[in-house]
Parts: sequence; C-alpha cells; structure tokens
Amino acid sequence: MLGAQGQLGKAVQQVLLRNGLPFTAPGRLQADVTDTDKLNALLKSFFPDFVINCAAYNDVERAEQENERAFCVNAQAPAQLAEMCRRQRAMLFHFSTDYVFDGTKGDYYTEADCPNPLGVYGASKYQGECDVLAAGGDFAAVFRLSWLFGEGRQNFLYKLEDWATRQKTLRISEDEVSIPTYTGDVADAILAAAAKRVGGLYHLASTGCCSRYEWAKYYLAARRLQVEIVPVPMSSFPVMARRPLFSPLSNRKLSGVLGCGLPSWQAAIDRYLADIQNSRVCPADLR
Repeated sequence: MLGAQGQLGKAVQQVLLRNGLPFTAPGRLQADVTDTDKLNALLKSFFPDFVINCAAYNDVERAEQENERAFCVNAQAPAQLAEMCRRQRAMLFHFSTDYVFDGTKGDYYTEADCPNPLGVYGASKYQGECDVLAAGGDFAAVFRLSWLFGEGRQNFLYKLEDWATRQKTLRISEDEVSIPTYTGDVADAILAAAAKRVGGLYHLASTGCCSRYEWAKYYLAARRLQVEIVPVPMSSFPVMARRPLFSPLSNRKLSGVLGCGLPSWQAAIDRYLADIQNSRVCPADLR
C-alpha cells in the first residue's frame, strides 16, 4: 500500500487488519510514489497480488500554483506504477475524484459521462485515471471518490469541528452539492472489489447527495454542537481554484458488480461517529 499515512490509507489498513489479511504499508521514505526506481525495487521484493495507491496530491488550492507537482504525483507517477504492476501481474487500485467533472450536468454523474475538470487538481486526477487505465490494462482499477472524510485533519468534518469550537456562527455553502463518503466504507468496498478482482473505472461514493450546508447541519446535530449555521453561496468564499457546484457520483455500476448497495451519506456519518465511540477511529482527531 502507498500513502498509508493518509486518511484513506489508515482506513484501508484497519480493514485489512480486522480481516486478518497480510499487507505491507511502507512510509514515504521507503516508497515515494514519485521515485520510480525505489518503487520498482520494492514491488520486485514483495511480489504483491494487489497494490493500493492511496498517495495523492489533494491540496486543491495549492495545485493552482504547483501544477507540475500535482501532475507528477497524480498522473505521471501512478501511470508508471500501473505499468510496473502490469508487468508483475499485480492488480493496482487507484483513486480519483468527482472534481474531474465541471458540475453542469444537473444530475448524478456516471462512468460514461465525459469529464471536464475546472482546475489543476481535477485535471491532474483525470490525466492520472486515463494513464493508469491505459498503462495497467486488465490489471488496473480506478475508483472516483467524493467528499472523503475519516481519521485525520485533512477533511471537512475536522475543520467543521474546529470552527464550531471557535466561532458562534458558521457560514457554509448551500449551492455546492456532492456526496460525503466515509473512508471506512471505501475500505470495505475496496476489500470486496479485491475479492472479485474488478478492473476498470468505478464511482465509489455513498448513496444520496447533499449540500455542504446540509452535511454540516446533520453532523453538528449528531455531535450535539450548539452553533448557528448560515447557508451562503459558494461564491462568498475567496478561493483560487474553481470547483464543480453539483458533482454527485452514481454508484450504481459498482453496487451492481459487488452485489450490494453502498450506504447513504447519513448512515456513513453515523458509522463514522460509532467508530469513534468504539475507538476504531482515533478520537484525538476530534475536539
């Protein structure tokens, strides 16, 4: 596994451990996704059946200024990794994003819809998914995710908790719509996909959709945090990178392949909070 210290990498490790499955999760010093020689040597030393690439450049704003770095981590490196995996007949699972779309469809996006990213981050991820599937062939699968949350600080819910402890009123966008998706649910789906050795392009997101305002309102109520939430347009916030306003992903294709539906976004939040209660997610990451 690559990117083991990120929020998705941690969730995948937890699921593998609970299921008693052997794996190796080297740190960045041992397995930098951009270091082709080191990666190649690592793969040859382990001969894995699967490689799960959770490493990514996810800073949407900074990507506008670090174009080369974003494309290196999100496109060039994964493509080289896919080629290595194909040569060793190891299945590669790679992750992309709903930001490959421009948000103008007005309905759920399917795998058949044509991407049109609005910013560098989305463009780098789209290039990456194209190159991974081309280089990996039958030994590659790409899963598009949306509004990922889980253990760690690099997600909306952690920031929401932080804001709620320091402010009496929160302004949250009401016209930005997608699907909150729990890393624990993603990890479970990945394990099921590995069992079936699925390849190709899939949307891996919770069922249903909501605005960031609705997401915040549901979560803060579940956490019993008393703070006023004011719905505002996304244009109220001074951001450098353009984001899709309406980008929910249809999970119908993956649900059909796995033979089971994916949980609603509300159930995903409830499970996340239950995992915190049961110490499956580190409570230190929540105030």
